[in-house]
Amino acid sequence: MSQFLGAIAANPLSAIQAAGEIFGGFGNALTLGPVTFQFPEVPTHMPIGVKQDIASHQLIGGYRTIDAMGPNQEDKTWTGYFYGQEALTRARLCEAMAASGQPVTLAWNVFSYLVLVTAFHCDTRLNDVLPYSITCTVIQDNSAGSGENLATLAEQVVADLATGQYVSALGAVSQGVVSGPLAAAGSAAAAPNATTIGSAAYTACAGAVNTAAGAINGAVASVNTTLAGYGTSLENLSLAASSAANVVPAIGAVTGALGAASDMANLAQIRAYTGRAQVNIANASA
Repeated sequence: MSQFLGAIAANPLSAIQAAGEIFGGFGNALTLGPVTFQFPEVPTHMPIGVKQDIASHQLIGGYRTIDAMGPNQEDKTWTGYFYGQEALTRARLCEAMAASGQPVTLAWNVFSYLVLVTAFHCDTRLNDVLPYSITCTVIQDNSAGSGENLATLAEQVVADLATGQYVSALGAVSQGVVSGPLAAAGSAAAAPNATTIGSAAYTACAGAVNTAAGAINGAVASVNTTLAGYGTSLENLSLAASSAANVVPAIGAVTGALGAASDMANLAQIRAYTGRAQVNIANASA
């Protein structure tokens, strides 16, 4: 424990910000049904892969014919940790998805699949850090480029803003600062002709999305300031003489910094979805 605190105290701001940005970035934002996995719940990697099922017929003379039966997606299996006061609640929600046998959507980065949660395991502990593993069997590949269920530009924009709004409800900072602007942007994007350049709806949509992006950037700057404050506190405590009086302030600073890092991870996800919506709107056609 002392080594852990010492490592954070040596360079607290860089360590915590890096953790929030790396594990909370768009590339690692992952949703399964109603659950959005956040740092440190997200896995470090996610598997993709497919094999072609075949029917092979052996013929006289050593020849054979092969019939392609279609793609067979490999199972999506990953591990991670539920963290915080809601850890057990989130674990039970995943357990319920596995028990229900109902299809849900698994999505991360550019990938989207309709899946069944076929296995879930979690080790419950006295603390709020619960290791878990999940296995999903793919029913259908809905990813862009898979040839199935490709979304229109307008649908992509609306979906990204809706996901950003959903994620914003999971963070204390984002819930209070960016949920409103994101809701307004989502409503504007859902209007007819919102992605048609030159229309009044397009102008309103672009303006609303830019306003939401500004609110997100402001929230990120605020959390950065908060992290810097905790970093300074930890640095000062590490330079002070070691004593029992420093233990409580150190624990408080570490706890506060971890909370701020969680907020940063949450905001990084929201900023990624909103940023993609901005790019798609900018690339709209007349």
